[in-house]
Amino acid sequence: MRRCRRAAFVFVLFAFFGALEEARAGEPNGFSLEAGARGMYSSGISEPYYSYKIDTAAGFSAGFVSVLLGYVRHQHYQLTDGAGNYGYTDFDQAHAGIVFSPTRIFELTAGVRYSNGASSFRGVEYRGEASLYFGAVSITGEYMSAGEGYELDGLDLENKRRLYSLEASLGVSETVWIDAGLDHDGIDFETTGAAYTKTTGNFGLGINPARPITMLFGVNYGRDSFDYTLFGVDAGLDLRLPCGLKASIFYLGTYYEAPPSVSINSVGGHGGGGVYGRDANPFLRSSLIGKSFAAHTMSAGVSFVF
Repeated sequence: MRRCRRAAFVFVLFAFFGALEEARAGEPNGFSLEAGARGMYSSGISEPYYSYKIDTAAGFSAGFVSVLLGYVRHQHYQLTDGAGNYGYTDFDQAHAGIVFSPTRIFELTAGVRYSNGASSFRGVEYRGEASLYFGAVSITGEYMSAGEGYELDGLDLENKRRLYSLEASLGVSETVWIDAGLDHDGIDFETTGAAYTKTTGNFGLGINPARPITMLFGVNYGRDSFDYTLFGVDAGLDLRLPCGLKASIFYLGTYYEAPPSVSINSVGGHGGGGVYGRDANPFLRSSLIGKSFAAHTMSAGVSFVF
């Protein structure tokens, strides 16, 4: 699936739920404001592309409740017809979220995003997350449902996506922790009739060698409905200074190992490689069908908390 999707899951440290946590934990009670920008470059699964976004968010915490309202401007966001052709759009996105922390051991987060922009782009996303904390151990479950619609090469395209995630984390010491999780990602691409799914297990290590610095490392393994085997590695660095400046850089690499044989229903039509089969990855370049390949995503961002 599109590399930015997996990277976006990690960007939670710096975007939607990260901003909610900042609003909740930064000050027990009161207002917070954060503004920043993030850029990303991706290559491998689709044609190489870059994108970037400008993000502002305002939060308020009172007792066990925190709320967040924000605005994001996305530039050069990649679109696909699911059959080998790509386009790009710019759009505006408004988001809102709320966190309930009624006890020290339980936290519930919910949020929504609404998008509208060029190429008749429109989108809506809903997220929910529940976490349990037992001393050095935490368990988190997440659900996301999203839909996008847009025009590309004269076609009106629609896709729907669902993500289920479960993660457990263990604090080894005051500066080191480990985590393990399982993600199940699925997308229905109306144009091609594709119903692509991907299930991935992951293991991570976090190190906080100094108060403003956090280092993240991870490996993952998975399979998709196209019978590809996925091997992945990731690494990140997060810097948070007392003055309110935050900066981060993240890399994700995945090797897609092709099965011995691939069945594709190519019936011609609008795409660069025809219409892909039902279980095919709708974001895959047609030239890579049936081949093993590596995909890479690099992102970097900076923001300031007021």
